[in-house]
Amino acid sequence: MSATHARWRDGVLAHNIVDVRHVPGVLNIADGISRQYEGTPKGHGDGSKWTVSPDLDEVTGITHNLFHIEISPEITNLCNRFAEEPFYLEVIDAILELDQGTSIREQKQARHKATQYFIDEGKLWFVGGGPRARWECIACSEAVEEARKEHEGGGHWHCNGIKIALLDQYHSIKLDESIVKAITDCPKCKNFGATHLHSLLNPIMRRHLFELIIGDYLCMPKGKGGYHTVGLYLDTCSCHLWGYKFKTHGSSATTKKSLGDIFYTHAPAKTFMADRGGHFASNEVAEFCEKWGTKVHTVAAYSPWVNGLVEGTNKLLLYVLAWLCAPELGEDGWQAMKKENLPYNWPDHFECAISILNWWILPSLKFTPKELLLGMAVNTAWTLLADSTSILKAEEMETHLAYAAQQRLDSHSEAVRHAEQRKETFDRKVKASRAVGVVFEQGQSVQVHRSDLTTTVSTERKLTPMWSVPHRVVSWNYNSYKLETLEGTPMDGDFSAQ
Repeated sequence: MSATHARWRDGVLAHNIVDVRHVPGVLNIADGISRQYEGTPKGHGDGSKWTVSPDLDEVTGITHNLFHIEISPEITNLCNRFAEEPFYLEVIDAILELDQGTSIREQKQARHKATQYFIDEGKLWFVGGGPRARWECIACSEAVEEARKEHEGGGHWHCNGIKIALLDQYHSIKLDESIVKAITDCPKCKNFGATHLHSLLNPIMRRHLFELIIGDYLCMPKGKGGYHTVGLYLDTCSCHLWGYKFKTHGSSATTKKSLGDIFYTHAPAKTFMADRGGHFASNEVAEFCEKWGTKVHTVAAYSPWVNGLVEGTNKLLLYVLAWLCAPELGEDGWQAMKKENLPYNWPDHFECAISILNWWILPSLKFTPKELLLGMAVNTAWTLLADSTSILKAEEMETHLAYAAQQRLDSHSEAVRHAEQRKETFDRKVKASRAVGVVFEQGQSVQVHRSDLTTTVSTERKLTPMWSVPHRVVSWNYNSYKLETLEGTPMDGDFSAQ
């Protein structure tokens, strides 16, 4: 407002104006309209008692002219959820423009961070490139709880497996620390003690294909066609998986059929390792493997170094089957589904699930099992049509075989590096605690725990002791021991350290 208008306003408002009259001689076409109600009776609410105020914020005739601004309960709960996460609090304040008390530099930094986040349905979401449009942000305490669920529900997976599962759903700061904390706080792993430590510090790896194949059976709900048993066989070098479904329970005949298919279509294994179940430890299986020149290596039942290789595959297989059978359930439904709840049509998707597992890129190997097993050339240009019609030379085949061998060597190197990282983690976390490795010397007296009694409901469980009479250690081979009775009678099979 100019100085002239300001003086005019002060001059006009300094008087008590009760009426406005037309000045003769001045043209005012609106004078009649403005004076049409002059002299009429005054009534309540007609505006006759309104006042004029110089205050621009004065609103006359409005009952409620006071506005109160407060943060919604959803935002309050969101801030309380990330009370111990300064990074997320800065992002939330930047999105809601609640960072007025900070410096301009800090505001710009916070707004730059907030470009990849947004708030919806009372949750903070992260937006980034990948298979999903958004990821839910969770606090470190929530990440520890989710990692614990994945660790226990996935057959006590290790860091890499848990991290892959969590990164598909959540976004969290210091996720690696949360996963390590969940694993080290797992009560089952602590109670498993020396056996679990042995299996983790001595991972089973092989440099060449078909050097060691591991087998296991998985009981499934009765599905289409009467199938209710699945046989799984894993090559420890390439992690390639073979799966077979049966209408009968696992037996020597089903084991011979599965191994025969692998040996005939691919190559016989140098060693076949399994537990002492009747479907593996039988004369029929031993004679069949001897025919192919395969050594049968039986280990103690429920050995973690065998279960850790196969049980994790069982969990992945069930997850993929749930995804194929019921795609409408979503991520949470697939994770929560147990094998007893699989749909009736799971046998129709079994071969597809095995194929998916064999074409996944393994983080610990950097290649897919199919690429390693078949020696497929990776990251190379396709052969030109003119070259593909020419006769294949021996030098070209030697080059391809050398490339495939180097590729398998790279995967083995990645597996060794992954194992060394795991060993460093347990050297730092586990060996500093009371859970140290236990090795029994030759001649020591030990007792054998009847693990099979924990999975049965027969009366034998009530009458038979869980621990056997004392036995004597004859020899030691990493995680297994040869035992004999106190009278010197050798006992069949190997026994793992419990």
